[in-house]
Amino acid sequence: MDWISVITYAGVESVNGRPCLVFKKDDIIAWTDAETRYPVKWQRGDETREFVELSPPTSIQQLPPRIQSLAYAVKRDCRKDQPSSSSRRLRQGG
Repeated sequence: MDWISVITYAGVESVNGRPCLVFKKDDIIAWTDAETRYPVKWQRGDETREFVELSPPTSIQQLPPRIQSLAYAVKRDCRKDQPSSSSRRLRQGG
């Protein structure tokens, strides 16, 4: 939504009881929350999309097993590329 600017500002409207800044360009309309500036609603022609702010998770999220194994592999490879603490001390004169 990089087209949103002072030039495309069209006023303030209430969406779901919240004041929203409205921006219009050609056949596109966007509503952003006046306080948070988060997107609230977007319309282009007959298509309308609404954005919903969800509550944060209450528990620790787990990566799928395949992604987790890839993350461990990358972490392991990064450690291989770093000099050990003893070689760092030698270079520092310790």
